[in-house]
Amino acid sequence: EYDFNEIDCNNVTEISYDSEKRDEQCNKILCIELENASKSYVIEAIEKLNNRSDVLYSEPDYILNNQIDPYLPTIGTNDGQWFIDELNLIQCWNITTGSSEVKVGIIDSGINGSHPKLTNSIDTQLSKDFTISDSEDSTALIDTYGHGTHVAGIIAADYNENNHTSGITPNIQLVSLKVTNNREIDSSYFISAIKYADFKNIKILNFSGGWLEDYIDYRSLEEVISEYNGIFICSSGNNGYNIDTQLFYPACLNLNNIICVGAIARDGSRWVNNNIDNQLLGNYSSNYGQQNVDIYAIGENVYSTNSDSYSYKSGTSMAAPIVTGLCAMLMSINSNLSINDLKNLILDNAINHEMTLNNLDSNSESMNVKKINILGSVKALLEQNISNNSFILNENLYYETVIENNGSNFHDKNKILKINVNNLNLYDILITSDLNINVFILDENLNLIDIHTHTNSASDLTKIYLNLSLGTYYIIVCSDNNVENNYIEMNVQLHNHEYCCRYLWNNNRMHKKLCCCNIFQTEGHAVIQGTNKCILCNGLAEIGFSSGIGIMNEITLRSKNGSYILSNGVIVLVNEDVNSYLQGTLLIYDLNNPEVK
Repeated sequence: EYDFNEIDCNNVTEISYDSEKRDEQCNKILCIELENASKSYVIEAIEKLNNRSDVLYSEPDYILNNQIDPYLPTIGTNDGQWFIDELNLIQCWNITTGSSEVKVGIIDSGINGSHPKLTNSIDTQLSKDFTISDSEDSTALIDTYGHGTHVAGIIAADYNENNHTSGITPNIQLVSLKVTNNREIDSSYFISAIKYADFKNIKILNFSGGWLEDYIDYRSLEEVISEYNGIFICSSGNNGYNIDTQLFYPACLNLNNIICVGAIARDGSRWVNNNIDNQLLGNYSSNYGQQNVDIYAIGENVYSTNSDSYSYKSGTSMAAPIVTGLCAMLMSINSNLSINDLKNLILDNAINHEMTLNNLDSNSESMNVKKINILGSVKALLEQNISNNSFILNENLYYETVIENNGSNFHDKNKILKINVNNLNLYDILITSDLNINVFILDENLNLIDIHTHTNSASDLTKIYLNLSLGTYYIIVCSDNNVENNYIEMNVQLHNHEYCCRYLWNNNRMHKKLCCCNIFQTEGHAVIQGTNKCILCNGLAEIGFSSGIGIMNEITLRSKNGSYILSNGVIVLVNEDVNSYLQGTLLIYDLNNPEVK
């Protein structure tokens, strides 16, 4: 405070949080507490500070009227499964349920740190309360208002087997950045939270709120968000406005790292609350816009954590964390995604959706918007991360190699293969590793088809037999061990039948051979030339011809030593070929096309 003798101040606090990373200009963001907090003196103090050559600019610490969702609808069901099904989460969880390396900051009213479905997801060390000077971090995990806890559960609550609901990515880490205890936020708290998140390398921020005050100079807020090295997801607000004309902040700040999220109802129309007194809260429905709202997500009757249990809540505050959860899922797959890549994955793979603006009016006008597509974004990221190097096998199958992202849950000991099957056939996946690994087979929509395990102590080679229909498949190999010297090798090939035993047909007319893939094949009798006794079953074979030069000349399938196959399937062997036949190594050639064998 001694540096600001021209004004009467009680305390000066730096809220930059980046002293270790500060540039040569040594810019700081300071919050100055004045002895006299009257409006006239605040304006006078700002004028004096702006006249200083070492001050870039100063502005009031605004108290912002945060437009968070105050309404909890009452619904007579505890089944949250619709939420999981609507977003195709089960298929996406076959790829990842989130990485603990990914951290998401929740700028809100705090998170209830004692909720049993959130305790595994909260980073208690990084969580911070900005509403109390020199507060203990534990106060960030107290949420008397309940809003932040509900938002947090949408992103990362553990699966709840009682009501079949879950957060989008339950295995990521949440950081509570508490900036309010009600519907008001000091702008200094908000700025502090963003700068702190940037300093602590928290790459994803969710702010389910905002305000309509367009009289405020948002220079500091815009600079802080633009300098934040992460993605900033915020809600579009619940005033029922077109925010292309009636601006809503911070959603309408024109910054590349912001994603503004509107809310749609379960029927696909713009979310409108039909159950409250509009005279009290105005047109309580999702704000919308063609330019300032980037994407829409479900915001109606979303079931999530509250202070001690679960509850339903509606509004854009619930839609924004769905997009935040998708960001965390994508970063869990590839932690090296840039902000532009992350934003493009979400927006480019969204569904073009015709949204009715007022779901109360069947004649309401509509707007073409982008609707979140979690499965489409995940699949697009898989395509990006699969190498262009492909292996062609008989023009029927190819596989493409590894997703390798250090620090994500697809570390370099895990592999994902994409397989295109153009012909019906049986395929082998051969795996060698000195690790215990799991192998997941998914279809093109990431539905789980089968799971296999490879145990190093049991075998050096694991062979998986796949009888695949036409289409695209993903094969994921996962290991929990990331020791540098361990290895995983995988190969895909057409199935090579290896027969482990033989059986006879009841009538002794045809043999049945059992392959190790549990598929039977049949073959005819095999006789030594000049006999009619089958060397496989000792039964009498019906050769079906008498020796004759004319008939012999019609035989075109022969071995080099002179063994041949009759038209009825009986194999006639010369003595030199008996052993090779019994060992399964005898080659028969087509005399009309010697290259075929």
